[in-house]
Amino acid sequence: MPFFRSFDGVKIHYETRGSGRPLIFLHGIPGRALNWSRVIKALKGDFLTITLDFRGYGSSEKPEIFTMLDHVKDVKCLIQELGINPNNLVLIGHSYGTMIALMFCSSSSIGGMILVSPPLELKKDFTDFMILHFPSWIWKPLLFSNNPLTRKLYKKIFFSSSTPDKVYEEFVKENAEYIESLPPQSFKNPSTFEYRAKDYAPRVKTKVAVIVGEDDRVTPPTEAKRVAELLNGIFIELSNAGHMLLYERPDTLARIIQEFCKGLSGVGK
Repeated sequence: MPFFRSFDGVKIHYETRGSGRPLIFLHGIPGRALNWSRVIKALKGDFLTITLDFRGYGSSEKPEIFTMLDHVKDVKCLIQELGINPNNLVLIGHSYGTMIALMFCSSSSIGGMILVSPPLELKKDFTDFMILHFPSWIWKPLLFSNNPLTRKLYKKIFFSSSTPDKVYEEFVKENAEYIESLPPQSFKNPSTFEYRAKDYAPRVKTKVAVIVGEDDRVTPPTEAKRVAELLNGIFIELSNAGHMLLYERPDTLARIIQEFCKGLSGVGK
């Protein structure tokens, strides 16, 4: 299992597959790199696909305190570790990963960026309040374990009603035990984060595509479209899909990635 030491010594797990133009995939939270596996499989090795687990998640180390800027720096360190030419690189983020991609591109020039289900801004809700003000033994079993409440709630929030039950059950099987295993800081730190796309978009110069499901309740199409407008990017809305496009429409995402990369200059690593 490959790791590298990031700027402050934290061990970051990553995986590579295939060859060609480098694509770095950034997961949502509390997700992990594995969430991209169906999309990467659908790409059939046509690219050098690179996934990493953000610090605090997956198989990476989980320090007590981490920030969004730490995640941006981890991506920069990974690019240096692999010797990637940024001009050929495409960053592909999902949900939280889109925020890290946008922050990265606001200060660095790369070949392209694809944002899947991007938030317009981070909004605090009662869940954040509970996480920050109550002990983890109260909110963690209630909100982040495989129980009747979360099974019903997660499906309603993150998936389209048109999505087959089989797809949702695959999501649960792949992620339930993992999410339960995460330490409290993996949930507490994000509840303190602040983010607005408009604070970073004016400094982004790369070509951008924004993709969202028409039934996305987390990052609604109206907000995702606004992100695309801020970035002068391509906007794509997929029917019969919610927030978890990585599970609901992996083949479609792979085709969009392939078409997007055909329109970019530069090749190879």
